Amino acid sequence: MQVVSDFESIIMVEKNREKIIEILEKAFDENKPLQVQLDKQIFTYYSRFSSDSNLLEDIQEEKHLLIAPLDPPIGNIKIITCDKVNLKIFTDSYLIESPVYFLSRPDIRVLQLSFPKELILGKQQRDAVRIDIAPEWGLIVKIIRPSGLSFLGQPVDLSIGGLSFFSLGAIPAIADKSRVKIIIQWPNKKKVARVEAIIIKHQTKDGNAHFRSRFLFESYKDVRDVEEITTALQRLHIKKRELLFGRLA
Repeated sequence: MQVVSDFESIIMVEKNREKIIEILEKAFDENKPLQVQLDKQIFTYYSRFSSDSNLLEDIQEEKHLLIAPLDPPIGNIKIITCDKVNLKIFTDSYLIESPVYFLSRPDIRVLQLSFPKELILGKQQRDAVRIDIAPEWGLIVKIIRPSGLSFLGQPVDLSIGGLSFFSLGAIPAIADKSRVKIIIQWPNKKKVARVEAIIIKHQTKDGNAHFRSRFLFESYKDVRDVEEITTALQRLHIKKRELLFGRLA
């Protein structure tokens, strides 16, 4: 296992109002998933921009942001009393962060947040413990493109942030920043994770296409599903070490 980060530094802090509006409009149009942290808590909640037909107009007029209720639901209670909300948006090019404030809950379908004064733009990241995956463990990875075409991959390592894998068979034509759906499962299908992801880097090694992806979690359930598989992989590593050191003893 190794700890690595693809988030090297902040690229820039955007304070230009027109640029902020442009970035938020694009994220709204593309229905980007949102991650929300309350105050200085580590726990992450998940949401999306509200489908309210007036939201785009509110963004253009710099009024406020409307987002869907948080997942898990307990966040919708905690957000009412928090001092600051940290909003994260994973676009095709950047991780965007912005400190905002909770304003109100007009109805049960929406949360109202203050309009951001600045956006912090950084590189996409996988800042977590990566767990190497041995081929003999039989973990199955399927990558599905927006067109519906799919191919199988040989997983290299997995973290709560993303997956690294080689393609099996013909090298698929997938560019960096492409959106895909990734299905990860054991042969017995007891543990299955289905998550949206973005390809953050690809290269050819020894004739094989190697991809690194960043998960775009849409719900807390997606996070739990990936956590279950990473936990199972950690157990396999522990068992492998026990067998090795047992033989050496």
